[in-house]
Amino acid sequence: MCKWRNLYYKNGAIQIFIDKTTATEDYKWEVAQEEWNLLTQEYFNNRQIEDIIVEVDNNNRIKSINGLEDVEVKIVFAKIRKYGTAETKAEVTNNEVIKIMHNVAARNQCINFLARQKSDYNVIDIHELVTDQYGSLRRDVSFIFPIKDNFDNIYLVWESAEFEKSKATHIFKCKESMNEEVENNIKEFIESNYRTRSRLNSSEIEDRKIKADLHYLCRVDHDNTDYQVWEDKMREVMPFLE
Repeated sequence: MCKWRNLYYKNGAIQIFIDKTTATEDYKWEVAQEEWNLLTQEYFNNRQIEDIIVEVDNNNRIKSINGLEDVEVKIVFAKIRKYGTAETKAEVTNNEVIKIMHNVAARNQCINFLARQKSDYNVIDIHELVTDQYGSLRRDVSFIFPIKDNFDNIYLVWESAEFEKSKATHIFKCKESMNEEVENNIKEFIESNYRTRSRLNSSEIEDRKIKADLHYLCRVDHDNTDYQVWEDKMREVMPFLE
């Protein structure tokens, strides 16, 4: 068993440092990039990263390793934060989005609940523009889940992948024929406006107009201790949920 600090990344491979001077031979990991060494040092401190379970033989060759997928997902989160600015977003592949979804759904009951709903539409990854505690801009990972009811309406459920109970679930609703247009407008709004959540919560005339243009329906708050409170509220708004 080892920590994320024991990993050394090369392009297409990793090594694990058993101690300060002894490392394993290269272990092939095609997605690995040398730049991850600096990225993890910058962004992994003070974050909960699960231990990596590794088996090494007497010749310092890695026989088996478990836990790399969690590391990769955390690195994608770090890339989005490091390279995402007010003007640009980090490039994330479809494969990386799928891995994030599976990883987060295994830990986050709300994401898991939304991900298992039947839908003819793909989940949309959103890089939310936010300000941190120091007033600097960064991007957080979130998703829009398009879920259809029995009356040709699409509910677009925006849920954060960050583990913050303070980030409410926001729901938009439109006719299926307008889905693509409304999706694009919502995505553009979230990714270009650092006051997204405060504006969705606002009752100011200008913000009410923006919400109407986005087909905004309502918000559902997370309970700090009881997940079921959130799910029950979601079912009140969307009774057709499975």
